[in-house]
Amino acid sequence: MFCLSLLDEKWIPVRHFNGQISKIKPSQIADETISDLAYFRPDFQGAAYQFLIGLLQTTFSPEDNDEWLEYWHEGITQAQLDEAFKPAKQAMQFGEHKPAFMQDFTPLDGNKVPISGLLVEAPGENALKKNTDHFIKRDFVKAICPHCAVMALFTLQTNAPSGGQGHRVSLRGGGPITTLMMPALDTSTPLWKKLWLNVMPLDDDEKPQHYDETVFPWLNKTVTSEPPKNLSVFPEQANCCQAYCGMPRRIELDFENTTQGDCDLCGEKSPELISQYQTKNYGVQYKNWRHPLSPYRTDSKTGEPIAIKGQPGGLIYRDWLGMVSTSDETQSARLVAVHYSRGLRASEKYHLWCFGYDFDNMKARCWYEHTFPVYAIFDDLDSDIKELITLALDFSKDTLPILRKAMSSINKQSSTVDIAYWKETETPFYQYIKKLIEEKDNPNGRFPLLFDWTNTLLKYITQVYDKAAFADPDQLMISSEKITARDKLIKDFNKLRNIKKIKNNKSSCLHVGENNMSGTIQKKLMILNDNHKKIIDEWFSMLQLRQCTFNGISYNGRKLRAELRRNALSEFIILQEGYMILAKALIHNDSKLAQTDVQYQALQIFVNAAAFAEANNDKAPFAAQLSEKIKGSERNYLSSLRFQQLLASQNPEEFCRRLIRAVKIRGEKGVNLISLADGIFLWMQEWYEREYKHNSSAKTNPFERLSFRWAMDYFSTKNNSKE
Repeated sequence: MFCLSLLDEKWIPVRHFNGQISKIKPSQIADETISDLAYFRPDFQGAAYQFLIGLLQTTFSPEDNDEWLEYWHEGITQAQLDEAFKPAKQAMQFGEHKPAFMQDFTPLDGNKVPISGLLVEAPGENALKKNTDHFIKRDFVKAICPHCAVMALFTLQTNAPSGGQGHRVSLRGGGPITTLMMPALDTSTPLWKKLWLNVMPLDDDEKPQHYDETVFPWLNKTVTSEPPKNLSVFPEQANCCQAYCGMPRRIELDFENTTQGDCDLCGEKSPELISQYQTKNYGVQYKNWRHPLSPYRTDSKTGEPIAIKGQPGGLIYRDWLGMVSTSDETQSARLVAVHYSRGLRASEKYHLWCFGYDFDNMKARCWYEHTFPVYAIFDDLDSDIKELITLALDFSKDTLPILRKAMSSINKQSSTVDIAYWKETETPFYQYIKKLIEEKDNPNGRFPLLFDWTNTLLKYITQVYDKAAFADPDQLMISSEKITARDKLIKDFNKLRNIKKIKNNKSSCLHVGENNMSGTIQKKLMILNDNHKKIIDEWFSMLQLRQCTFNGISYNGRKLRAELRRNALSEFIILQEGYMILAKALIHNDSKLAQTDVQYQALQIFVNAAAFAEANNDKAPFAAQLSEKIKGSERNYLSSLRFQQLLASQNPEEFCRRLIRAVKIRGEKGVNLISLADGIFLWMQEWYEREYKHNSSAKTNPFERLSFRWAMDYFSTKNNSKE
């Protein structure tokens, strides 16, 4: 008859600081050379931590924080643990003889299930019957050794999802999130300390008085939950330590039909490979329990505690505050509050290790693990840090729907938008938190940090939208709908209620800018600079006068302008003195504009257009001026159709002809010549790259492309008509 003592057998794999892997019995965790557990499956690793923490909590819990700290600093010996574990020895027997660890006390006459059914990702009984095990196939695990069977059984009971009619979920519900306190990742901490961080003091009423079924439910007949009674086990009916070893599933492993061979999980040889088990429904139904290692929320309808569960995409910083502190909506694990009260050195850093399955009903979709930073500031009830963090998180939550809506308007909505949003804003969020804590004693320094965080979010959502809407380097025509959607994205952001809180805060003289289409990025010249602007301004001014001086030489500017207009759109324009004067000043004497055919052709287009300008008006960008309404009319100076045609010009001649028309239409209102010139030089550069380099230098940043820059200015102008 097979029997394994879980307290005396070396069955738990561990990793030593020197890299060696060995197996130990539970009391040997006191060995200072052991750095961590060494399970090959992450769910087994997480479950093994909980098993050992539960064993310590049940048999070796300190009376108070002082005793806890004494062990923390002085250490624990194997002899102390051997002595402490003795009362639980009967409950730690695993085998055919009852009572047996995590197995039903009564012999079962239920359905026989392949041993792979203990693994939560295995196809269920119904899937096997209907042949719907498409992704994780049957028979991938046929037989496992007793050591793996122990942990598989404990893992299933701890995480148990819904398993069909009467197959109960775990004490915390299906797929609970477990949160364990851990030392800083860059420290060499022995395993026993990692475990001890998660053991809490218990008072006399909480400590087990007897190690019976009130602690270990497999030591007596199962409190079954068949209808019509549908009995439940409440916390008042058992010892609080049963939270660590809940047994919702009625399971009996088959030790009579074992075989020899290699374990399909760990690969080790065993004379007692287990290949099947029996199961029966209506096991223990737990109700109103709060597991000390899980965060909870309160059901708004029933008032019952509901453990936080795994979800698609895993945990994100949106969940962080609820994991490390308590609020009206969520309560962190009891362990977290105990950790804050221990008085550990401020120099010692800790984090929360969070893990669990994401279940879709009874199907495991994914296993997730995360680490969240833990800050002692949350134990300071007088600090307003938590309030500011909550405000920042509210901002993040309210910003995402705005991005979703904008992306949907251009048919770019996908399930990945949400996940990417939380992942890609996570690092700057924690940077904000660190700075916030650094300013904990400076009230005037904290709120401006929140302002910075709002700008981070605004910058992120506009960049994501721009990439989706405008990143295609072959996109010459930009639709007004895309620009309008971008405008609305920014306007909606600036209407958020939290923005008003920032603006109205007396400690901050800052305000969130509009970040509109004619903002800093748009106004920045791409090709030319301020020196070029000075040259162009002086050159154009010369063309308006009969007698003037340019670079120390006297000219009849009106005559030069007339000659340029007469030779417009002809190859002779480059022979005109008006052109040569500007070419010499702008290109020949300026090393920043290369003396290439591309630059000269761009200058030729500019001179063609500028010669017909009646005024140099720099109050708005050139493209924005084209979308202004004609005085006394509802029409734009240049209709949106003709503007799109301008952007879609196929060659320099076509582009030049359409530009001259646009400049003439502006009449006495004039145009912004430096904006026009910069756009022409950029267009010419892009055209050359398309024609001769096959987009080898095409810019994926939309703000560096003319079509996007001009479309932003045109469609975002406040005076733009709605034709």
